[in-house]
Amino acid sequence: MVDATFEGVPPRMGGTDVASAPPPGPSNHSVDYRGGAGQVFRIALVNSLLSLVTLGIYRFWARTRLRRYFWSHVELDGDPIEYTGTGMQLFLGFLIVLAILVPLLFGLEYVATLFPQDAWEQAAIVLVQGIGLLFLVQYAVFRARRYRLRHTRWRGIRCDQTGSGRRYALRAFGYALLTFVTLGLAYPLFRVKTQRFLMNNTRIGSQAFSFDGSARPLFKKWLLVWAALFVGIVLIALSADLSGAPFGPDGGYRGPLAAVPGVGFVAAIALLAVPLLYAWYSARELRYFAQVTRFGSLGFASGLKARQVLIIYAIYYLVLAVVAGIAFLVFSGFVAGLQEGLMASLGGTQEEQMMQFQGIVILLGFVALLFAATLVSIIQPVLIMHPLARRVIGTLSLKGQYDMDALLQGAKTRERPGEGLADALDVDVAGF
Repeated sequence: MVDATFEGVPPRMGGTDVASAPPPGPSNHSVDYRGGAGQVFRIALVNSLLSLVTLGIYRFWARTRLRRYFWSHVELDGDPIEYTGTGMQLFLGFLIVLAILVPLLFGLEYVATLFPQDAWEQAAIVLVQGIGLLFLVQYAVFRARRYRLRHTRWRGIRCDQTGSGRRYALRAFGYALLTFVTLGLAYPLFRVKTQRFLMNNTRIGSQAFSFDGSARPLFKKWLLVWAALFVGIVLIALSADLSGAPFGPDGGYRGPLAAVPGVGFVAAIALLAVPLLYAWYSARELRYFAQVTRFGSLGFASGLKARQVLIIYAIYYLVLAVVAGIAFLVFSGFVAGLQEGLMASLGGTQEEQMMQFQGIVILLGFVALLFAATLVSIIQPVLIMHPLARRVIGTLSLKGQYDMDALLQGAKTRERPGEGLADALDVDVAGF
């Protein structure tokens, strides 16, 4: 749907000039999420079943249905947000990118096979492919964000993501490479620099957001996450005992701490602490990003706590573990019972019977994987997307003033196909 409003002309809703509405005063503004878990479950259930029946093709329309639901249940000062994207746009975007990526990737693989390569040359080819993929992922992040914003409206006013996708991808790639070279220490710098580019080019109508953050306040918090990961990996490397393994110098490797009792336990504790510390860091990062982001004279603040995020993911993985355990027991019992009753009816030698039975088990395993994927696609929106939206939006507060007379519609933009590159590379955030 192409927007029919023109630059400099205030949008209209229901025949009423939006710009004539009085601007809110400098008090706190209401931002609410009014979705329900039951409604999300029904949408996710239908989406999953239709995606299964259509062999995954419906997932573009499924994603659109979920977005429209979540967008429409977020209200700012009593007015809901609107999502205008379509499943067909996402599908066409995916096909366009697929038509480009598949020949490119297969062409590179074919060219590489034409020349003899030693181990170092093969490693160099893999490195170049990894660098190219990292750049494409960053470019896909920008494209996906631009598509979502350009199909988002509030009070009829269009949002937009301006700026160059190539510039963003180059900047993000550079800081991601720096993060890799510094063994993860530069991660806060990567996050701040990319967030600044995105937010400074994010608009509602003709007004842009501003981001004035720096990496310094986040480094000390990130060091806790990094230290736990570093200590865990180092202790595992130093305490590993692979002396009986058929590889390595002299038939294996034995770390200098292999004989020290308790080192493996300490390493396990350090690694188990990483996801907990990362959730704590992510909550702190979100609160800081909200604090240093402004929209004119409108400021933001977030009260999100790490424990709120941890509880959401703990419930999700607990439910998955229980369901997976039950499914495994049922599948194992079914296979065992099937073996007893089926082996006798299969013809041929004992070896041929075993091969036939293994083929049947593989087919059943594939069906079980499809069932598991369908189950996850139902559970994730209910246990991750919905509670995250409720917590993140419920703890967000806005204070200041925005002038509706100044929120004029930005330049008319041509409708483009959906975020095909992001979908092809599976770039997504919490299912959105």
